[in-house]
Amino acid sequence: MARIPRREADETSSGISEYLELKARIKSDFQKHYEPRAVSIGPILHGDKKYELGEKHKLMMTNEFVNGSA
Repeated sequence: MARIPRREADETSSGISEYLELKARIKSDFQKHYEPRAVSIGPILHGDKKYELGEKHKLMMTNEFVNGSA
C-alpha cells in the first residue's frame, strides 16, 4: 500500500473539511432561497367551455394545497 506524504495528507483532509463546510452552507442557502413560498396555478378562466376541466383541476389543487398546509 502506498503511503501519502504528510503534506499531501494534510491538504486532502483540509479539502474534505472545506467541502463539508461548503455542502452545509449550500443546503441552508438552498432552503432559504430556493424552496417555494408561493405556488402559482394560473388564472381561472370562467365561462370558456374548453377550459372547464382545467378550472376544476385548479380549484381541487388549490383546496388540497390550502388544507394540506394548515
